[in-house]
Amino acid sequence: MRRFLSFFALVFAFAMAGVSPARAEDSPTPSPAFSDVPELNEGFRLLYTLHFPEARSTFHDWGDAHPVEPFPQAAIAASYLFEELYRQGVLTSDFFLNEKKFLHGIDGKPNAERMKDFRAALTNARTLAKVSLAEHPKDPEALFCPGNFRRNGIQRVQHS
Repeated sequence: MRRFLSFFALVFAFAMAGVSPARAEDSPTPSPAFSDVPELNEGFRLLYTLHFPEARSTFHDWGDAHPVEPFPQAAIAASYLFEELYRQGVLTSDFFLNEKKFLHGIDGKPNAERMKDFRAALTNARTLAKVSLAEHPKDPEALFCPGNFRRNGIQRVQHS
């Protein structure tokens, strides 16, 4: 579950980034992860207001219109993760106020079907990122895609 929380933090950072850094020179289009895309903004608004299926639908629609972009798949994966964290009570103040839960983690196991969908979306994002990196080795969105950290010389923080 800690790996999922690390991914959540990365996606959350993408979504909440107030600054839109420029994409690498060798990349032909602005990255949806680092620019203002109204449809994706709406998807994250739905996600943050706990409308998970609607958020996924918005991300799927945008992804269908932009089939080579890995970011919508990462956002879809985030929606499954958010939904599971919500189901487990992690998105409540009670989780953080309960020392046992906060220090020792979530009780129970994640929903197997949701985690299967989460992993499928991650696999799709990684596949699209690999294709993008083959064409544009400095693509910041593809470099930040989960699974590309180690391969590109970026070290992930390991939690004990």
